[in-house]
Amino acid sequence: MKRQIDFENKEYKKVFDSITKTEHCFEDKWAKKLEPFFPYELINIYKKKIKQNIKYKKVHAYNAAINYCFRVKNIQVVILNKKEEWEPYFKSLKENYPKLPALQRELRKLEDWLEVLLKMQDVLYRKVNYILMHRVESMMETKED
Repeated sequence: MKRQIDFENKEYKKVFDSITKTEHCFEDKWAKKLEPFFPYELINIYKKKIKQNIKYKKVHAYNAAINYCFRVKNIQVVILNKKEEWEPYFKSLKENYPKLPALQRELRKLEDWLEVLLKMQDVLYRKVNYILMHRVESMMETKED
């Protein structure tokens, strides 16, 4: 409850401090909300969690690692607009763990899913532009009449 109040009062540092005090305090839902305010700090935390989960060498842990990969990607590409940092990081994950086939499968799934997501964003972007263009044209025609 306190975190919610602090967040609503835009006291993001208090919320961040409360979820990063200890390993057990960390909550993904709050971290996600704080990504725009603490992108670099959360990238570091997520990368640490990725490594920790990979070390467990269990499929459920790989799934957790993949979720953190997605969060890193979101921060680097969407929030910071630094796609050039995401691609080498993701490539290094694939190259550093070649003998973990279950992890490699999960990484490929993430890569495929991100590709689909990118195509969907592109289609949506084109549709929005098309609609806007036609609205502007109809407004211009209306003004001319």
